[in-house]
Amino acid sequence: MISIVIPTYNGERFIEINYAALCEQLDSRFEVIYINDGSTDNTYRILERLAFTDTRIKLINQENSGAMLARMAGLKKSSFDYVTFLDVDDTVTPNFISDFLNNLDKGYDLVATGLLLNKEGKLTQKNQIKPNVYSRDEYLELVLTRSSWELCGKAFNKKLFENISLPERPISIAEDAYIYIQTVLNCTSTIIVAKSYNYIYHSVSDSISKKKNKRFIEDAFYVGTELKKILLEKNISDVYISSMVLLLYSNSLRRGMISKKNPYFQIVIESFSMNALHKLPRHKSFFVFVFFFINYFLYN
Repeated sequence: MISIVIPTYNGERFIEINYAALCEQLDSRFEVIYINDGSTDNTYRILERLAFTDTRIKLINQENSGAMLARMAGLKKSSFDYVTFLDVDDTVTPNFISDFLNNLDKGYDLVATGLLLNKEGKLTQKNQIKPNVYSRDEYLELVLTRSSWELCGKAFNKKLFENISLPERPISIAEDAYIYIQTVLNCTSTIIVAKSYNYIYHSVSDSISKKKNKRFIEDAFYVGTELKKILLEKNISDVYISSMVLLLYSNSLRRGMISKKNPYFQIVIESFSMNALHKLPRHKSFFVFVFFFINYFLYN
């Protein structure tokens, strides 16, 4: 059995489609936990109706706290030892649950899969880490240098969330990285990256990930700073930590740039090295190198 945790903020236009995909699952051994995170539209009313007709649904209603805390609330409410996460504006294939449970039954505490990107009706497979079975350290090194930080498209033993830290201030970007890297650190079993593409990520034009905002950039560097402390305490090599920071920098560039004089940019300066760049995929390494040069020497 597995719990599906779905944070929902103003998701009235997505809920019915999201729920319909879960109703088509070939394996019915799951519960669904929808968290209404302070929505101001008809989200809660729709969720109440669904929960009334489907006993597998649990409904949490809370003040707006952001996706991270909504997921943590859902995790506490979950009934089963295993959990997966789904965003309300995404859907899944009918094999979503069955493929996860087949792998979890083999003793894995963490099952990662690829994603299907739906952009204008065209589905593209995405998987930044090659399907295989990895030791914790092998997988952690790949995660720190390839990203693949999203919580969605993965299944977890709930014990991996024990004793993880939460940020001391609200963040709107890189929440998944903050949590996911800590769950990997907590792994004691091998980790499987399965040859599955059951999670369908729908590209939404007004998604927060597409918005330019200085605060979002600072959030990414804040996450890098906090994760660096956690990873250093676990004696993870500096070069992998620096690679992670450079990946966060790369991801932040879609939201703009901040001055090198900004205190948050200091961690990027500290992390920039050829050794760290060489750990990244070649295209990412080139991208970071070019934009760091522009950011440091030309952007004020």
